[in-house]
Amino acid sequence: MLRGDKSLDAALEYMSLMRVINEVHQCLEDMYESVAKERLKIQYNEKFKNPDSKTSNQDRESLSNRITIDI
Repeated sequence: MLRGDKSLDAALEYMSLMRVINEVHQCLEDMYESVAKERLKIQYNEKFKNPDSKTSNQDRESLSNRITIDI
């Protein structure tokens, strides 16, 4: 009987730890996605808002499509 209680406690602790790990993993994924979007916005602003930029129309379309898809 005592052994069963220890197994149950260990299982509950494991489940609790896995839930925390999953929440942290999701948070990290969300942060990574947010940073990636922000980098694309910065790239877009640097290339298209700067009139001195030597960016071709094809480059503009490509980057614009990437931003649209990611957002």
